[in-house]
Parts: sequence; C-alpha cells; structure tokens
Amino acid sequence: MDEVNYEVNFHDEADLYRSISAYTRDKEFYIGITSRPSIQADDVIRAMKTRYDASKRSKGINRMIAVFKTRSERICKKVETELVEYYKDYDGLLNERGGGGGRESSET
Repeated sequence: MDEVNYEVNFHDEADLYRSISAYTRDKEFYIGITSRPSIQADDVIRAMKTRYDASKRSKGINRMIAVFKTRSERICKKVETELVEYYKDYDGLLNERGGGGGRESSET
C-alpha cells in the first residue's frame, strides 16, 4: 500500500478557494471533512487518518491536507457542500456526490 502524506495548513475562509485551487492545479482531488478534531495538529492528522478508507485508496488518493478548521459540524458540512459545488466542473474532482452527505465521523 502506498504511503499517505498528511498535512495541516489552515486558511481563513477568504483564502480557502485560492489555496485549494493552488493545491489541486492539474491534479485529481477529493473534498471531504472530518469532524470534532481538537486544537492540536496531531489530533487533526489522526482525524484525517480515520477518513482514509478503501474508497479513497482505490481512487489513488495519497495526500490529505487540512485547510479549514471550525468547531461547528454544521459549518464544516456547509463549507464542504459549498466547495464541492464550486469545484464540481473541474475535471480533477473525485467526489461522487455533493458535500455534507458522507459517512458519520468515527471521532468521539
């Protein structure tokens, strides 16, 4: 199995679209969320690892970057939905449905 690289590089909402566009230029990408991570970067990475599953592995995803953080699951799902809608016409988007409808977080 290929190794997955995890990064934490938070941006405010104003820079979010620009930063995602820079990361994804000429690449395939998947937009997703993980809910309820704590403040520490190691906890964010641990939360991202819980979201890496067979579906993402089969799509060849080998890099995950946390780019936005909120303590509100409602806002998290809203931002995900807006991002998927914004990028839906990009050839590289791997999402099969709109944002906010994925499986429940395994974080407790």
